[in-house]
Amino acid sequence: MISYFTLAVYIFCLIGILTFNIIRFHFFFAASFRSKSQRLRPLSPTQEGGEYPSVTIQLPVYNEKYVITRLLEACTRIIYPSDKTEIHVLDDSTDETSQYIDKWIAQQDHEKQKRIRVIRRSDRDGYKGGALQHALPHARGDYIAIFDADFVPPNDFLLNTIPYFKNERVGFVQTRWGYLNEKENGLTKLQAFGLNAFFKYEQLARYTKAYWLSFNGTAGIWRKTCIEDTGGWETDTVAEDLDISCRAQLKGWKYHYLNHVVCPGELPVLAEDLKKQQYRWSKGGAQNIAKHLRSIFKEEIPLTQRILRVFHMGSNFISFFILSVLLLSVPMLYLKQISDIGPWFNIGTFFFLGSLFIIPYYFTASGLDRSKERREFYLVQTFLFISIHTALALQNTMALLSGLFRRQGNNHFHRTPKKGGLRYTHQDWDYLRISRFPWMETCSISYAILGISLAVMWEDYSAIFFHLSLCLGNFIILRYSCLRFQFKWRILGEFKDKGIA
Repeated sequence: MISYFTLAVYIFCLIGILTFNIIRFHFFFAASFRSKSQRLRPLSPTQEGGEYPSVTIQLPVYNEKYVITRLLEACTRIIYPSDKTEIHVLDDSTDETSQYIDKWIAQQDHEKQKRIRVIRRSDRDGYKGGALQHALPHARGDYIAIFDADFVPPNDFLLNTIPYFKNERVGFVQTRWGYLNEKENGLTKLQAFGLNAFFKYEQLARYTKAYWLSFNGTAGIWRKTCIEDTGGWETDTVAEDLDISCRAQLKGWKYHYLNHVVCPGELPVLAEDLKKQQYRWSKGGAQNIAKHLRSIFKEEIPLTQRILRVFHMGSNFISFFILSVLLLSVPMLYLKQISDIGPWFNIGTFFFLGSLFIIPYYFTASGLDRSKERREFYLVQTFLFISIHTALALQNTMALLSGLFRRQGNNHFHRTPKKGGLRYTHQDWDYLRISRFPWMETCSISYAILGISLAVMWEDYSAIFFHLSLCLGNFIILRYSCLRFQFKWRILGEFKDKGIA
């Protein structure tokens, strides 16, 4: 009885993985065979009689001393009538970032200084969402452009995006992310590889098919009246961008996604920062499901639209199914040896093999070179990215459960520190937040090795792909987690050489 119950749960989770991959393949198909989207002519900064709406550029900042001046310089270079733009620095910093901001502004000419305003709060209540809501009444612009501290908006950003607000019901415009440090290490390459698929296929398919689409927190513009109509920025989730996107579309506001406008930003260099970022995204999605699920099912829309809207907020729920399959894989190997569930287990394996058609979703996202070597390289990257996703399943599942059952509490916002291409020094110990021993990865690798060993001993390789992915993914994370420990010991060595420690 236990054998068949375990088998039923195992197959159910495999079907869950297959379902998520079918939806992603639908996005791949829809984006690949889409009709050409209309590109509006950008505004010309020299046109006569042109109407330029006023724009407020908001820069939410918290302890980003390495990248803040680069961001300010990029924003002041944006081509747009100076009397129609203002820059608000929403500074919640508790380190020397505030001094860097004040010093940089003091060095600018009077015209630039008039356009820049620093808004500081006495506390970090609500974190990024709280800062945006606090600054909203101070914004004089008809539109609000938002950039995170590590992004570098191109000079023609406003000229290329403002024309898409011609329709009065367009509430926001989202652009595609680029990557300033894609080639810095293996981890950044894999992140760019995955994000390319998200923006090239999922976001583009949502736009062309008029599905729900999310504002990605940065590199986009909002109509101020849309923000006000939705009730402003709310802080009861750690994904305030997804939350306001859902509320806006529930109220009937439209959007544009511009795949041809690229705004580059930095990717996390260290595994611990990537894990915190993924945890925040997973938890935020779960919190938004708990918050908006009832409203979604009250709408008079087809069932498929409802499913896609839930998937929109809970795409990381695939981590729960992956983790369940991983945990059950070793018991299933044992049960196959002592019971007659072998044929049924092979049916479950069929569902897993069926999900492999998701490979084109990632395989083609970065573009395919004609050379055989490049095709093999993209295929290897696909496997490595799937391995990373498998390795993050445990912590993402913990985030999902926290978001579903503790939506109103424990909303601490962990920022992802960026270094702006500079080298860290011994003064960055607190900035980097040196982590403890990576016990989660160590335990996962041990479990994967156990599964591989049993598979070899019993000559049953039906689940070995899961175990190899888990093992490889955690080795990659452990490798880039060790950078922190290498850094820590290097700093200790510098202290000892100087007689400090």
